[in-house]
Amino acid sequence: MTGSPGINITPTQSPKSSPTRIRKQVVSGKTTSPKTSKTSTNVAPPTKVTLPTQVTLPTQTAPPTQPIPPTQTGVNEVGSNAEGPDTGEVGVVKFSLLTVLGVLMPHMSFTEQETKLETLRWLLWLHDKLPKRMYLQTGKLFPSLQRMLADISDRVLNLTLKVIATLSMSDAGHETCDVPVATKKKGRQEQESTAIIILNKYFKLFLVELMKMFNSDRILLENKGSLIIRHLCVFVDAKAVYCTLAEILSTEEKLSFASLMVRELNTILFSSAELFDLRMQLQNMDGPDSWILFKSLYDCWCHNAIATVALCLLSQNYQHAANIVAKFGEIEITSEVLQETDRLVQLIESPIFTFLRLQLLSPNQYPNLVQTMYGLLMLLPQTNAFESLNGRLSSVPILTTLSENKKKVVSRHPPKDIDFDKLLNHFLSVQQKHFSTRHSQVKQTLKKVLFEGVVSPV
Repeated sequence: MTGSPGINITPTQSPKSSPTRIRKQVVSGKTTSPKTSKTSTNVAPPTKVTLPTQVTLPTQTAPPTQPIPPTQTGVNEVGSNAEGPDTGEVGVVKFSLLTVLGVLMPHMSFTEQETKLETLRWLLWLHDKLPKRMYLQTGKLFPSLQRMLADISDRVLNLTLKVIATLSMSDAGHETCDVPVATKKKGRQEQESTAIIILNKYFKLFLVELMKMFNSDRILLENKGSLIIRHLCVFVDAKAVYCTLAEILSTEEKLSFASLMVRELNTILFSSAELFDLRMQLQNMDGPDSWILFKSLYDCWCHNAIATVALCLLSQNYQHAANIVAKFGEIEITSEVLQETDRLVQLIESPIFTFLRLQLLSPNQYPNLVQTMYGLLMLLPQTNAFESLNGRLSSVPILTTLSENKKKVVSRHPPKDIDFDKLLNHFLSVQQKHFSTRHSQVKQTLKKVLFEGVVSPV
């Protein structure tokens, strides 16, 4: 039948021969075989499935629209309190969801790609038909789904993220994501400036576990990190993903990992088509939502000095960017900072910052931008990035005009609740924590090396 995502098992036949289809329906803990009407005794949900030598699976890219229905005379095996009430999602049909999931979940660890894909399609279909009951099982599903993020197949990864996003946005949770949403007054009416994104508690829990995975498996972060973040931004919402990750990383105890993740998120923000709307919102900074978004990211972005400068340049907060660059003389400039500065100069030459390069034609209106560019130029060693930025700045007669027409300076007027002096102090405080942590690790390493050199036998 073609009613639901199924798994066809071929014991001994070759892939070209027509497989013998074995179908079993789980109804109230009873197994019914199509060859006989005899009802077997109650059995517990299977915990392990042993496949024969050959597995033949359908190749459709979407789950069939009409699944094989359980018998309508069945009853809920474990009761409504354990699995959630039946609310008519599939008519009058009732069946044991736990038993179905008990059959499906072992297949999520199989090596066959098509087996995993069909299992994920089953989960999507079950959520579509039984959203409330599936929501109650989300905590059991998420560990297996998180492990599937390391799968080598991009198809499996993409569908896994879709399942995670579907469960995270389930209306059954009746919760809202803690994404900054501002309101603005227009006359006597107060209007909400953006729609609230409906996400349940599992969304943040998933992102917390995702950060733990990236922290423990840097190869996964390097190979799949960008793809996972970009696809999440498509399936859920870029603003929700970035604000939640910023909140998580702001309290990250391992500062080196926080700095690394901010660098990765900053690269994705500036280079991915999936985040175009988020970039434009930051670039325009034309409303309370944009200002709150900037503040939400800024606290986290302070873990990486150059990423903070890039965020200020994108949002056109040039005066604050110039103040940060001026403070670089008070913080430690490592080789990593110089490498990231090199990448920032290359980014300035990309289409993302076309507006910034055109603003350099009006140095009188944007003196803080000019000051920031020259500050980055003085920070760089004389490399290709230095030659590139120096050539860009030398094409504009800047020094002869900076002291003229100061009244024409263009600056943004952010709301009073953004205290840039406070933000600058926060930036310096976070950088000081990084400095102390790095030097503490260096001292421990030196002591260990010197101790081993003294006590080790000749």
